[in-house]
Amino acid sequence: MSFTSRLVLFGSCTLTVGIIGYVHYKQHDDREQLHLGVVRDIERQERRKAENVYLLEQQRELTKKLKHVTCLDDSLMSLEKLDRASPELWPEQTIDQVPGVNEFIAQNLSPSEQSSWSASGISTDDMAQLHQLGNLPVTSLIAEVKKLHDLAYQLGLEEAKEMTRGKYLNIFKNKEK
Repeated sequence: MSFTSRLVLFGSCTLTVGIIGYVHYKQHDDREQLHLGVVRDIERQERRKAENVYLLEQQRELTKKLKHVTCLDDSLMSLEKLDRASPELWPEQTIDQVPGVNEFIAQNLSPSEQSSWSASGISTDDMAQLHQLGNLPVTSLIAEVKKLHDLAYQLGLEEAKEMTRGKYLNIFKNKEK
């Protein structure tokens, strides 16, 4: 064999051994990286599990509190329907004939409030509020209407509870004259 052929053979063998060594090293490094990824995934799952357990405990506590409040609210449950009809206590009477309501309103309003309300119908504060609402974008206006609807519903529920209490306490008996 000639010197150049030996040199080429030696170079190709060295290059082959180097390539094989590099491939083995790269495979080993890739396996370690994959293993570290699995370890990180397991740690992340454990953290999520701990967070979920904490949130579950909070939800259980809130559920217990809600059940306690619900038990109290059930004892005050109103049997009255929340429609626009007159109350069940005096179906034959109109709202103007409810005893004491007009007198109560007259006692608690000052004369200036009575005259300004009845004369113009809308105060300057009401007009300012109307202008504010008129300048709102549609989404904000819808949100305000939803708030008012929720408030009206809550007030209706409270009124129904109070009416039931009044019924049981016989507050609304017809006065004998």
